[in-house]
Amino acid sequence: MTAKLLYGSAFRAPSFNDQFGINNPTLRGNPNIQPETIKTLEAALDWLLDKSLHLNLNLFDFQMNDIIRGVPNSEPNTGSTVRNVGRQDGRGLEAQLQWQADRSLHLSGSYSYQRNSDHATGLDAGYAPRHHFYGRADWQIVEALQMNALLNWVAGRQCTPGDSRPPVADYRTLDLSLTRQLGAWSLSDALLNIFNADAREPTPAPGLIPNDLPLPGRSFLLQVVYRL
Repeated sequence: MTAKLLYGSAFRAPSFNDQFGINNPTLRGNPNIQPETIKTLEAALDWLLDKSLHLNLNLFDFQMNDIIRGVPNSEPNTGSTVRNVGRQDGRGLEAQLQWQADRSLHLSGSYSYQRNSDHATGLDAGYAPRHHFYGRADWQIVEALQMNALLNWVAGRQCTPGDSRPPVADYRTLDLSLTRQLGAWSLSDALLNIFNADAREPTPAPGLIPNDLPLPGRSFLLQVVYRL
Protein backbone atom coordinates (compact mmCIF):
# COMPACT_ATOMS: atom_id res chain seq x y z
CA MET A 1 0.00 0.00 0.00
CA THR A 2 1.25 3.46 -0.92
CA ALA A 3 -0.29 6.71 0.38
CA LYS A 4 0.51 10.19 -0.94
CA LEU A 5 -0.46 13.76 -0.15
CA LEU A 6 0.13 16.06 -3.13
CA TYR A 7 -0.01 19.83 -3.61
CA GLY A 8 0.26 21.56 -6.96
CA SER A 9 0.12 25.02 -8.46
CA ALA A 10 -0.12 25.83 -12.17
CA PHE A 11 -1.16 28.55 -14.61
CA ARG A 12 -2.57 28.97 -18.11
CA ALA A 13 -1.03 31.85 -20.01
CA PRO A 14 -3.42 33.94 -22.14
CA SER A 15 -3.37 33.20 -25.86
CA PHE A 16 -2.44 35.72 -28.53
CA ASN A 17 -6.13 36.28 -29.32
CA ASP A 18 -6.92 36.72 -25.62
CA GLN A 19 -4.46 39.62 -25.55
CA PHE A 20 -4.47 41.18 -28.99
CA GLY A 21 -7.54 40.00 -30.93
CA ILE A 22 -9.15 42.98 -32.71
CA ASN A 23 -10.86 41.47 -35.78
CA ASN A 24 -13.51 39.44 -33.96
CA PRO A 25 -16.63 41.65 -33.72
CA THR A 26 -18.03 39.69 -30.78
CA LEU A 27 -14.89 39.21 -28.64
CA ARG A 28 -11.98 41.63 -28.36
CA GLY A 29 -8.62 40.93 -26.76
CA ASN A 30 -7.20 42.64 -23.71
CA PRO A 31 -3.44 43.36 -23.53
CA ASN A 32 -3.66 43.61 -19.73
CA ILE A 33 -5.04 40.08 -19.26
CA GLN A 34 -3.23 37.95 -16.66
CA PRO A 35 -2.74 34.15 -16.55
CA GLU A 36 -5.35 31.90 -14.98
CA THR A 37 -4.05 30.09 -11.88
CA ILE A 38 -5.01 26.88 -10.11
CA LYS A 39 -4.05 25.32 -6.79
CA THR A 40 -4.73 21.64 -6.13
CA LEU A 41 -4.61 19.36 -3.11
CA GLU A 42 -4.86 15.59 -3.53
CA ALA A 43 -4.76 12.53 -1.24
CA ALA A 44 -3.97 9.29 -3.08
CA LEU A 45 -4.06 5.64 -2.03
CA ASP A 46 -2.53 2.88 -4.18
CA TRP A 47 -3.34 -0.58 -2.80
CA LEU A 48 -2.27 -3.91 -4.27
CA LEU A 49 -4.65 -6.23 -2.44
CA ASP A 50 -3.09 -9.33 -3.99
CA LYS A 51 -1.36 -10.30 -7.25
CA SER A 52 -4.62 -10.10 -9.19
CA LEU A 53 -6.42 -7.13 -7.57
CA HIS A 54 -5.29 -3.51 -7.66
CA LEU A 55 -7.15 -0.49 -6.21
CA ASN A 56 -6.48 3.24 -6.63
CA LEU A 57 -8.38 5.93 -4.71
CA ASN A 58 -7.91 9.71 -5.01
CA LEU A 59 -9.58 12.59 -3.16
CA PHE A 60 -8.98 16.05 -4.62
CA ASP A 61 -9.77 19.71 -4.08
CA PHE A 62 -8.88 22.65 -6.31
CA GLN A 63 -9.36 26.39 -6.69
CA MET A 64 -9.10 28.33 -9.97
CA ASN A 65 -8.59 32.10 -9.90
CA ASP A 66 -8.47 34.90 -12.49
CA ILE A 67 -10.40 32.80 -14.99
CA ILE A 68 -10.12 34.15 -18.54
CA ARG A 69 -13.60 34.83 -19.94
CA GLY A 70 -15.38 37.11 -22.35
CA VAL A 71 -17.32 39.78 -20.44
CA PRO A 72 -20.07 41.79 -22.22
CA ASN A 73 -19.16 45.43 -22.78
CA SER A 74 -21.13 48.17 -21.02
CA GLU A 75 -22.29 49.58 -24.35
CA PRO A 76 -25.06 47.44 -25.92
CA ASN A 77 -24.35 45.53 -29.14
CA THR A 78 -20.58 46.02 -28.92
CA GLY A 79 -19.69 42.43 -28.08
CA SER A 80 -17.45 41.31 -25.25
CA THR A 81 -13.89 41.85 -24.03
CA VAL A 82 -11.60 39.23 -22.55
CA ARG A 83 -11.08 39.76 -18.82
CA ASN A 84 -9.91 37.98 -15.67
CA VAL A 85 -13.12 37.31 -13.78
CA GLY A 86 -14.40 34.79 -11.34
CA ARG A 87 -13.23 31.90 -9.29
CA GLN A 88 -14.11 28.23 -9.49
CA ASP A 89 -13.93 25.74 -6.63
CA GLY A 90 -14.07 21.98 -7.07
CA ARG A 91 -13.71 18.76 -5.16
CA GLY A 92 -14.36 15.10 -5.73
CA LEU A 93 -12.98 11.59 -5.84
CA GLU A 94 -11.72 9.02 -8.31
CA ALA A 95 -11.60 5.26 -7.80
CA GLN A 96 -10.07 2.67 -10.12
CA LEU A 97 -10.10 -1.12 -9.80
CA GLN A 98 -8.21 -3.70 -11.88
CA TRP A 99 -8.84 -7.43 -11.54
CA GLN A 100 -7.11 -10.27 -13.34
CA ALA A 101 -10.01 -12.72 -12.95
CA ASP A 102 -8.06 -15.58 -14.54
CA ARG A 103 -5.32 -16.03 -17.15
CA SER A 104 -7.66 -15.13 -20.01
CA LEU A 105 -9.93 -12.45 -18.48
CA HIS A 106 -8.93 -8.98 -17.27
CA LEU A 107 -11.53 -6.56 -15.85
CA SER A 108 -11.01 -2.90 -15.03
CA GLY A 109 -13.20 0.04 -14.17
CA SER A 110 -13.11 3.57 -12.82
CA TYR A 111 -15.62 5.94 -11.26
CA SER A 112 -15.26 9.66 -10.61
CA TYR A 113 -17.46 12.16 -8.82
CA GLN A 114 -16.92 15.90 -8.73
CA ARG A 115 -18.70 19.11 -7.81
CA ASN A 116 -17.50 22.37 -9.35
CA SER A 117 -19.05 25.67 -8.36
CA ASP A 118 -18.81 29.23 -9.62
CA HIS A 119 -17.74 31.31 -6.63
CA ALA A 120 -19.72 34.42 -7.59
CA THR A 121 -23.08 32.70 -8.06
CA GLY A 122 -22.71 29.54 -5.98
CA LEU A 123 -24.09 27.58 -8.96
CA ASP A 124 -22.58 24.60 -10.75
CA ALA A 125 -19.75 25.79 -13.01
CA GLY A 126 -20.97 23.52 -15.81
CA TYR A 127 -19.31 21.37 -18.48
CA ALA A 128 -17.77 18.64 -16.29
CA PRO A 129 -19.94 15.62 -15.41
CA ARG A 130 -20.68 14.95 -11.75
CA HIS A 131 -20.56 11.20 -12.41
CA HIS A 132 -18.38 9.31 -14.86
CA PHE A 133 -18.02 5.51 -15.00
CA TYR A 134 -15.76 3.61 -17.38
CA GLY A 135 -15.61 -0.19 -17.50
CA ARG A 136 -13.53 -2.49 -19.68
CA ALA A 137 -13.31 -6.27 -20.15
CA ASP A 138 -10.48 -7.97 -22.11
CA TRP A 139 -11.06 -11.65 -22.90
CA GLN A 140 -8.40 -13.79 -24.55
CA ILE A 141 -10.75 -16.37 -26.08
CA VAL A 142 -7.92 -18.40 -27.61
CA GLU A 143 -4.28 -17.55 -28.24
CA ALA A 144 -4.96 -15.68 -31.51
CA LEU A 145 -8.40 -14.26 -30.73
CA GLN A 146 -9.25 -11.47 -28.26
CA MET A 147 -12.52 -9.71 -27.47
CA ASN A 148 -12.87 -6.33 -25.75
CA ALA A 149 -15.92 -4.57 -24.32
CA LEU A 150 -16.06 -0.90 -23.21
CA LEU A 151 -18.85 0.76 -21.24
CA ASN A 152 -18.86 4.55 -20.80
CA TRP A 153 -21.45 6.38 -18.65
CA VAL A 154 -21.52 10.17 -18.28
CA ALA A 155 -24.12 11.87 -16.07
CA GLY A 156 -24.97 15.02 -14.15
CA ARG A 157 -23.67 17.77 -16.43
CA GLN A 158 -25.06 21.24 -15.77
CA CYS A 159 -25.10 24.40 -17.85
CA THR A 160 -22.83 27.29 -16.99
CA PRO A 161 -24.41 30.20 -15.06
CA GLY A 162 -26.33 32.39 -17.49
CA ASP A 163 -26.88 29.62 -20.07
CA SER A 164 -30.64 29.24 -20.62
CA ARG A 165 -30.39 25.94 -22.49
CA PRO A 166 -31.47 22.71 -20.75
CA PRO A 167 -28.66 20.59 -19.24
CA VAL A 168 -26.88 18.18 -21.55
CA ALA A 169 -28.55 14.77 -21.26
CA ASP A 170 -26.77 11.81 -19.65
CA TYR A 171 -25.59 9.04 -21.94
CA ARG A 172 -24.27 5.47 -21.92
CA THR A 173 -22.30 3.91 -24.76
CA LEU A 174 -21.15 0.32 -25.29
CA ASP A 175 -18.37 -0.68 -27.69
CA LEU A 176 -17.33 -4.20 -28.72
CA SER A 177 -14.22 -5.20 -30.65
CA LEU A 178 -12.68 -8.45 -31.87
CA THR A 179 -9.01 -8.89 -32.79
CA ARG A 180 -7.60 -11.87 -34.68
CA GLN A 181 -3.87 -12.58 -35.09
CA LEU A 182 -2.98 -14.48 -38.27
CA GLY A 183 0.79 -14.73 -38.38
CA ALA A 184 2.14 -11.31 -39.37
CA TRP A 185 -1.40 -10.10 -40.04
CA SER A 186 -3.71 -8.58 -37.43
CA LEU A 187 -7.40 -8.03 -38.19
CA SER A 188 -9.56 -5.93 -35.87
CA ASP A 189 -13.21 -4.98 -36.20
CA ALA A 190 -15.19 -2.87 -33.76
CA LEU A 191 -18.84 -1.92 -33.33
CA LEU A 192 -19.01 1.42 -31.53
CA ASN A 193 -22.01 2.87 -29.67
CA ILE A 194 -23.93 -0.34 -30.27
CA PHE A 195 -27.26 0.99 -29.03
CA ASN A 196 -26.91 4.26 -30.98
CA ALA A 197 -27.12 6.45 -27.86
CA ASP A 198 -27.69 10.17 -28.43
CA ALA A 199 -24.42 11.27 -26.83
CA ARG A 200 -23.50 14.96 -26.78
CA GLU A 201 -20.80 17.16 -25.32
CA PRO A 202 -21.54 20.65 -23.92
CA THR A 203 -20.64 23.80 -25.83
CA PRO A 204 -20.04 27.30 -24.45
CA ALA A 205 -22.85 29.73 -23.69
CA PRO A 206 -24.84 31.53 -24.99
CA GLY A 207 -25.56 28.58 -27.24
CA LEU A 208 -24.28 29.21 -30.74
CA ILE A 209 -24.66 25.42 -31.16
CA PRO A 210 -28.22 25.11 -29.76
CA ASN A 211 -28.27 21.34 -29.19
CA ASP A 212 -24.61 21.03 -28.20
CA LEU A 213 -22.04 18.90 -30.00
CA PRO A 214 -23.24 15.43 -31.09
CA LEU A 215 -20.86 12.48 -30.83
CA PRO A 216 -20.81 9.70 -33.45
CA GLY A 217 -23.76 7.31 -33.45
CA ARG A 218 -23.54 3.60 -34.13
CA SER A 219 -20.50 2.92 -36.34
CA PHE A 220 -18.32 0.06 -37.55
CA LEU A 221 -14.54 0.16 -37.87
CA LEU A 222 -12.21 -2.32 -39.58
CA GLN A 223 -8.44 -2.29 -39.21
CA VAL A 224 -5.84 -4.50 -40.93
CA VAL A 225 -2.18 -4.43 -39.81
CA TYR A 226 0.79 -6.24 -41.31
CA ARG A 227 4.05 -6.37 -39.33
CA LEU A 228 7.31 -6.90 -41.18
